[in-house]
Amino acid sequence: MRLTAIGDLHGTLDNLLDIVIYLGYVDKKLNWIEPELHFLLIGDCCDRGYNSKDIYSLLIKWQGQAPEFGSRLYFVLGNHEVMNIFGYSQYNTEEEYRGFASDPYTSGEREFREAFSPG
Repeated sequence: MRLTAIGDLHGTLDNLLDIVIYLGYVDKKLNWIEPELHFLLIGDCCDRGYNSKDIYSLLIKWQGQAPEFGSRLYFVLGNHEVMNIFGYSQYNTEEEYRGFASDPYTSGEREFREAFSPG
């Protein structure tokens, strides 16, 4: 089985999509289609960029779809995920928080903190 490892997306969904589309791992609807692959995300998918929530949502979706093709998706927590779990927010942006907002009139910071809380 083959292995692809990527990391340090830092909230840039376009970078993730450029990689998986170029390599043919997903179809036009962003569904996983690549057989027999170990796909490893080496952390730091959040902070600095605007699309952290969208990245995590796709990773969770692909993690569910990949086994149908004999593939596996693994995610290793990076230092930025760990910092957010512990509430350290030096690298967070208002735009990133807004990406987590359930209501367009809120900052999204509460939802962001909930996403990185235990459970």
